[in-house]
Amino acid sequence: MAYREVPIDTQVCHRCGASVEAGIDLCPRCGAPTSVAEYAELALKLEPMQKSARRWLAIAAGLSVVGLVSLMSRNVEGAVLLLQGLLTGVFAGAWALSRRFPMGAPLAAACVYGMLELAALVVVGMGAVISGAVVKLLLFFALVRGVQSGYRIRDLQRRAGRHDRLLVGATIAGFAAAGVLLGLVLRA
Repeated sequence: MAYREVPIDTQVCHRCGASVEAGIDLCPRCGAPTSVAEYAELALKLEPMQKSARRWLAIAAGLSVVGLVSLMSRNVEGAVLLLQGLLTGVFAGAWALSRRFPMGAPLAAACVYGMLELAALVVVGMGAVISGAVVKLLLFFALVRGVQSGYRIRDLQRRAGRHDRLLVGATIAGFAAAGVLLGLVLRA
């Protein structure tokens, strides 16, 4: 029997179904524990965190719908109504994707929201910030809580790398710059 033909004991990952060599603690593909007891404990901890991330995104989507209805009731037309509708769609989409991407979905929604608020600040001025400040603060709080829940999920899954925090910071900075540029373009 040749060296390469020696059978290796394997087990199946409980999360992704990949074949993992026996004796390895974490699945190299998804990072889940290979032990049944550890995987069950992880699943019990993850479920409330995933519900929390989805709940906060649902709150953000609901607040956005309230803002959209408010704008429609005041007969606001044009770009403002379109942007609010787009933002509502982004929040609803983030809610739908948050089960698969528990950190990415709320982070993307927060970045898009921040970008549009910065663009409005550049175009309209401080009136854009003050208008609906209470709802905007609640929306911002909901998005931050969603991102925090996503971070906890990543930490529990042991999938977080050292570069994650830098990547998040760069993403936020990039969207902030895009918001300012968008505002300058709309202002011109």
